[in-house]
Amino acid sequence: MNYKKHKVVWNNVVLHLTRQEYDFLYLLASTPMRVYTYEQIYQLVWKDYSVGDIKNIIWCLVKRLRKKLNTVENGAGNCIVSVRDIGYKFELNKEREKL
Repeated sequence: MNYKKHKVVWNNVVLHLTRQEYDFLYLLASTPMRVYTYEQIYQLVWKDYSVGDIKNIIWCLVKRLRKKLNTVENGAGNCIVSVRDIGYKFELNKEREKL
């Protein structure tokens, strides 16, 4: 990920992400294995306080982002890991094998 250019490349393929998708992925990938709550994600990505059904808003964002990642590499979207009733974290397959 190139923060200054707002660009994501996965397996030499440029991903075209919305601002929220990019900010969410950057947030998680910059601190792998750290769990962010739904409220933290909403505040950091949307730059606003959470209002309404933020779990559903974030779930929809994750679904779109996983789909885009999976088109580049099968299973790539699995790096975005749901932590039940809490939020999400970034975890590569290599990190999972260590657990």
